Amino acid sequence: EDAKTCMVSTLVSIISRGPVLCTQLCLSALCNLSVHAVFGQQLIQYALKPTVNTMMTTIVAPSIKLDCLNLLHNVVTTNKDARAALIDAEAVPALVTLLKTMNDDSVVLSIGRIIKEVCIEAPLHLATLLKQDIMSIIFKLSKIEIAPLKLNIAQALFSLTKPYDEVSTAKLLKWDAIDTIFWLTVHD
Repeated sequence: EDAKTCMVSTLVSIISRGPVLCTQLCLSALCNLSVHAVFGQQLIQYALKPTVNTMMTTIVAPSIKLDCLNLLHNVVTTNKDARAALIDAEAVPALVTLLKTMNDDSVVLSIGRIIKEVCIEAPLHLATLLKQDIMSIIFKLSKIEIAPLKLNIAQALFSLTKPYDEVSTAKLLKWDAIDTIFWLTVHD
């Protein structure tokens, strides 16, 4: 039992110390752990913020960033507690940055699913999501012609409209909501 409880925190501490090879191996190990429910809460508690920070580092190799993305995807799709934790870890700006440098279909689909999951928390975190530029990434993703992605983005936009009040609605209309809906309905 002790090995289970200290493994995640040990891997995370190695990530912050480096070297790069150790970082990559530890992130791969965390990514593998992220598919097991038993590690979910530990990953949320210890690994999300360091993973997001690693994604934002410019000197990190694309393969390491993909491991980070897969880790976030696995955790948020298997554990609803990870949604708010990802907002607090500022995952949205990291995903915006990642989308600028990597745009193959699998990466875009993972980002879209993470965005959909994070937006479910909109009723409690709308101001934070808007400050983190959620509408920018939703708008960019709405232009990509992949059907499952468009569905995830439509669901994300719907979730953002749930905390219905005049101020929230005005903010969404101001920040590309109408243009996003247009791109969601357009098919090249």
